[in-house]
Amino acid sequence: ITILLQTLPPLILASGNLIEAVAARDLVGSTPLIVLPITYTMVLLVGYTTAWRLHGMRREQWAAMQQQLALQQRLEELANTDALTGVLNRRQFLVLADAEFPRAVRHRRPLALLMLDIDHFKRINDTWGHETGDAALAGIALALARELRAHDQLARMGGEEFAVLMPETPPVEAARVAERLRAVCAGLEWHPKDS
Repeated sequence: ITILLQTLPPLILASGNLIEAVAARDLVGSTPLIVLPITYTMVLLVGYTTAWRLHGMRREQWAAMQQQLALQQRLEELANTDALTGVLNRRQFLVLADAEFPRAVRHRRPLALLMLDIDHFKRINDTWGHETGDAALAGIALALARELRAHDQLARMGGEEFAVLMPETPPVEAARVAERLRAVCAGLEWHPKDS
């Protein structure tokens, strides 16, 4: 096919006076040519071919755009969550708190903030190692998250410290939630792997 295409003279689609000019070799000199008049069928064929190619390009662009969006969402998730526990990280928690606090003040709505610190956590790391300590932190975060409402924000602030931002929560309710979270953490049974 390549040889055939190389040996064929140039193909020109033309109409009206252009055909006559090409036939008189005013445009191309002595180069042999194939001159075809433009027909409606040829226009449709070129149009459909172009449309099909554009459709394929748009499909590819759409797929690439979807992939880029998924990657961007994954990057945002990684940037906003604590890798060990899967809850919000300190930076994202502070961003949300900076937005929530003025809203609560402006609308005169209750907002509770709980700070949680796991007692004697260093002992876990020192006795059973950091891998066991990491697993304990992940388990505690999961237990805390199960006890909270969907719109409450749980974050690992660092080390063994967690924080919970609770919109629309008056002090009495916040105290009840804090006690429930304390009891859940105190009731966790932990069986470290044998070292």
